Amino acid sequence: MRVVSIDGSDKSGKSSIIGELFQRTNGLVFIIDRSPSGWHFFNELLGRDKINPKYKKEYNAKLKDFRKFVDLSVLLEVNEEDWKNRCEEHNEQQLVGDLSFKDHQKEIARQFSKAQYNNILKLNTTDLSIDECVEAILRRL
Repeated sequence: MRVVSIDGSDKSGKSSIIGELFQRTNGLVFIIDRSPSGWHFFNELLGRDKINPKYKKEYNAKLKDFRKFVDLSVLLEVNEEDWKNRCEEHNEQQLVGDLSFKDHQKEIARQFSKAQYNNILKLNTTDLSIDECVEAILRRL
């Protein structure tokens, strides 16, 4: 079984792509919604890393283990106008925390890059359809 992690800001298309990828592979690909770097970003944004003094050490250990078993790490990006439209369509809050959309997306990408996953794929879901994204992931696997 292949393991794929999918990261990106809220409304970047993670759930849509995960659902389609699961269907197209008949569940033979294990898909993780947000890698350790994605969770790390939100933990830092919300200050959770400051509550636990052992957090950084635990995160680094989890990240090291994660790199060993994940076959592909995908980072989804979306253009700001498209992202705003998606938030409106789903009647959802736009962002967690005080960062602007650009800073939010930039920080997710920075944490993703800093994690140094072995096999990465970056996709812009404004430029590509769900089918095109899933095809790109399947080709990379």
